[in-house]
Parts: sequence; structure tokens; C-alpha cells
Amino acid sequence: MEKCRVLKEYAMFVDISRQYIEQGLPRQEAMESAIQYCIEQGILAEALTKYRAEVLGMILEEFDREKYERTIREDGIERVNSLNQILIEQNRIEDLKRSTCDPEYQKTLFKEFDI
Repeated sequence: MEKCRVLKEYAMFVDISRQYIEQGLPRQEAMESAIQYCIEQGILAEALTKYRAEVLGMILEEFDREKYERTIREDGIERVNSLNQILIEQNRIEDLKRSTCDPEYQKTLFKEFDI
């Protein structure tokens, strides 16, 4: 039962954290507020009190990593879309087909078109 309680409280902590972020607070301030609120409400209070700095550091690092990975994915999608558009405009349909299945060939085309 202890594990279920902890998981439920963790879900509550995540939800509270998201609510503070959605209110427009800067990320660090939102997380500090969420931690303080949870401690006051007895949600993961012992762990958050004992490991407050570590929890805050891990959460902020996780958010930064997620933002970085999302940015990388978006940049990759833009590159692929640019390549596809060029290949279509130049009627290089076979190259387009091959680039969707062959990552090395796609890299070659990125270099060819300086993308």
C-alpha cells in the first residue's frame, strides 16, 4: 500500500507543478512553489523536505532536456521538409523515395543542398 500512496502523491505533485507552470510562473519559481505547497499539504512532505534541492535540480534538468529534445526534433523535421520540397521541385522523386528509407543517402542529400 505504501508504494501506491507514494505513486498517488507523486502524480499529485506532477499535477500541481503543471498548474503552477500553466499560471505563467517562471519554471524555477513554479517548481519551488509546487514543492512548498506539497510540503504544506503533506504530499511527499518527508521526501521533499529532506531532498528539496536535489528534487528541484532534477526536475529543472528534466524540463531543460525535454525542451532541448523537442527543439532538436523540430529542427530535424524542418530539415527533412526542406529536402523533400527541393526534391519535389526538381522532380527527383526516386531520390525522395530513397531518402525516406536510407538515412545515409538522406545525409548525402542534406550536404548536396546545404541543409
